[in-house]
Amino acid sequence: MDIYEEAQGVLAVITEQSLPKTKKAIAGKFNEDDCEADIRYVFPQVFVKKALFAIRVFLKSLSDEVSGDIVGVKVPRFGIYSDKDIHTMDRWHTAMEYVADTKQAIDWVQNTDSSGLESQWNFKMVSATFKPIGKR
Repeated sequence: MDIYEEAQGVLAVITEQSLPKTKKAIAGKFNEDDCEADIRYVFPQVFVKKALFAIRVFLKSLSDEVSGDIVGVKVPRFGIYSDKDIHTMDRWHTAMEYVADTKQAIDWVQNTDSSGLESQWNFKMVSATFKPIGKR
């Protein structure tokens, strides 16, 4: 099994959880034990951005350090999610965009007739001689 097939197996386990567009993300300080621990889904990217914004606004409002508590968001009827988990969801969405872009590039390369590319784009081969610095 190559790394791509292995990644597809893991990605198939992670699903995007649907949420109403009006779902609130209430930022605050929470006990680590109150946060969701076994998360096998991600929230939609729009909601993740909303949650990250709420966390940033909350952190700016604090006059003291967070101490032993965890900053996160409470999502009514879903639970409490640490800022680390919300950031992970944001990185997941970014990674999925990269995967889609990479797949699109691979498809383009596989479906493009490379024999006409040189003349189509008028490429010219340039030869250059490189010498190490300090030697003549």
